[in-house]
Amino acid sequence: MPVGPSVAGLAPPGEAALRLEELITVYSLPGMDPDWLIGERGNKKGKVPVTYLELLS
Repeated sequence: MPVGPSVAGLAPPGEAALRLEELITVYSLPGMDPDWLIGERGNKKGKVPVTYLELLS
């Protein structure tokens, strides 16, 4: 899936935050909730709500 900028710069306490307009790689896994994607930044990865992202094609 394409790399896209985040449109929200918020994260719950204890979780990594995405900066506004930061570019990350995102993808889905089989059986995943369609409202979430896996996001990767450097050596970190985690679930990201689709509503926090602007997907680029």
